[in-house]
Amino acid sequence: MSETSPILGLPYIQPSQAQKHVTHNEAIRMLDGIVQLTLAEIEATTPPGVPQSNAVYALGVGAGGAWAGHDFELAFWRDTAWHFLPPLEGWLAWNKADSTFRVWHSGAWERPSWETDNLPSIGINTTADLTNRLSVKSAATLLTHEGTDHQLKINKASSSDTASLLFQTNWSGRVEFGLSGSDDFVVKTSPNGSDWATSISVDHATGFVGIGSANSSFPLTITHNDAGSPVTFRLQNWSGEASTIASARGMVLSSDNNDNSSSTQSFIAFEVDATEYARLAANGTMTIGVSANKPAVHIKDILRIEPGNGPSTPSTGDIYFDSTSTKLRCYDGTTWHDLF
Repeated sequence: MSETSPILGLPYIQPSQAQKHVTHNEAIRMLDGIVQLTLAEIEATTPPGVPQSNAVYALGVGAGGAWAGHDFELAFWRDTAWHFLPPLEGWLAWNKADSTFRVWHSGAWERPSWETDNLPSIGINTTADLTNRLSVKSAATLLTHEGTDHQLKINKASSSDTASLLFQTNWSGRVEFGLSGSDDFVVKTSPNGSDWATSISVDHATGFVGIGSANSSFPLTITHNDAGSPVTFRLQNWSGEASTIASARGMVLSSDNNDNSSSTQSFIAFEVDATEYARLAANGTMTIGVSANKPAVHIKDILRIEPGNGPSTPSTGDIYFDSTSTKLRCYDGTTWHDLF
C-alpha cells in the first residue's frame, strides 16, 4: 500500500501504525493550507517577521531566509515551522492583494481567461479573431445610458491613423466615415470595396465643408470628381418642384409667376437681406435689380461698361466702350461702328 495520496501527497495511515493521529493531523494540516486557497502575496521572497497561521504565500524566484530553496512553492506557517507544497497545474486561488482569481499555469499564477479584464478576445454567437477581438453576431446591438448620457468613443494613436465606422455589403466596404488618415471628418464611398471617393469632408480646424472634395478653403466647397464635368446641384420639394431656401441673404431657388407669363416658372435669385438683386429664370432670361424678366436681359437703373480697348478678334454683336474715343462701339461682323 502506498504511503501518500497520488495527487496531493497526503500521508496515509499505515496498518498497525503507532500514533496514527500524527499522520492524520499532518494530512489535515496540508489540506488546511491548500483547500479554498487564498494567497496573502504572490511572488513573495521574504518571510514575514511575525508569521500568521492563516496566511499562505506563493513564493517567487530567489526566496530567502526560511523560504530558501522553495521557489514557486506555497509556504504556510503551522505551529512552529514553515511548511511547503508545490502547486499543481490548474490550482485556483484568490489573491487578496488585488482581489482577483489566479490559476497556476505553466509555472506562474496567471489570471484565468474567464475574467472580464484584459481578455484576449470575445466572440458573442460567433468567433473572434486577432483583428476583430470583439465580434457580435446578432440582429441588433444596444448601447444605452446609465442615468443620463452615453458616448461611443473610437480612439486612434496618432493623426495619420484611422478611427472610423465602416459599412459593408457581403464583407465588402461601401461607406466609411470618421477620421481616416487625418483629423478631418470624412465620408467616403466605394462601389467595390477597393476604390474609394471622398463624398464629404469637414476640416477639423476651420469647420469648412467640402462636398466631393477632401479639402475646403471656404465654408462650403462643391467639387465634381470628374474634371471635365460641370458642378451641379439641385434643391427640390417632395413633389419634385423647385423649392425655396429659407435664408435672409444669399441664393434662392424657387418658383414664381412674376415673369409676366401665364405659367409658373422656376428661377434662381440672389438676395441680400431679403432684397432681390438678380434673377435667372428657367426660360434663360436674366434681370438685375428687378423681378419681372420679360426681355432676355433686363437691368434696372444704370448699366456701366468699363472703358477699354476692343477685342483683337471680335465677333458680330460685340459692344465695348472705347477709352480713347470715349464712344460706345458695336461690331457688325465686318466693321466697328460708333453708337453715338
